[in-house]
Amino acid sequence: MTMQASDTVIYKRKKYTLIDVEKGKQMIDCAEFPKSREICAFSSACWRGYIAEYRIRDGKLYGVRCEEKMGVETSLQSKEMFVNYTGSCVIAWNRDKDAWVNSDFLECYMDYDEALELHFTDGVLDEVRDLAEVIREQKEWKKKVEDGDEQAKIRLSLVGREELARRYLKYEYDESSYKWR
Repeated sequence: MTMQASDTVIYKRKKYTLIDVEKGKQMIDCAEFPKSREICAFSSACWRGYIAEYRIRDGKLYGVRCEEKMGVETSLQSKEMFVNYTGSCVIAWNRDKDAWVNSDFLECYMDYDEALELHFTDGVLDEVRDLAEVIREQKEWKKKVEDGDEQAKIRLSLVGREELARRYLKYEYDESSYKWR
C-alpha cells in the first residue's frame, strides 16, 4: 500500500497536514467542487485523483480541489469554495518543513511538533483542542524505550500508539484514514 498524498489546512498562517476527519464524514464532499469527467489518479500515492487544500479564514472553512493529469505539466485547481462541513478533524504541523512524517494513520499526529483537533458546525470553526500533551507524553515514552527502559517498552506495547492517540481525542475517528474511505 502506498502512502497517500496529504491534504492540507492553512490555519493561523501555518500549513498543517490533515491527518483525519471524523468517522463517517468527508470534508471535500461537503462542497460542490467541479469534478473532472473522469477520475484519473495521477499516481498510486493519490488514488482519489485529487488533493484538497483547506483554509480557515475569519473562522470559516474554505477549500480548493487540485487535480493533476498524467503527462500534463499543469494541475487543475478549482475556485476556492466555502465548505459547509459539520464535524471534526485532526491536523498536525512540523517546524522542519522537509521532515517526512507518515500521515496515513491517526496516531501519526503524535510524531509532529504540533497537533490540533478542530470542530466545525456548518463550516464555522467552533472548537480548537490543542494536542500538545499527548505529543509530549509520546515523546517521553519513546525516549525511555530508546534508552532501554524495559518497563516503558512493556507499557507502550500494552497501551499501543493508536490507543494513546485516541485517548486524547474528543471525537471519534475511523480505523482507516479518510484518504482510503
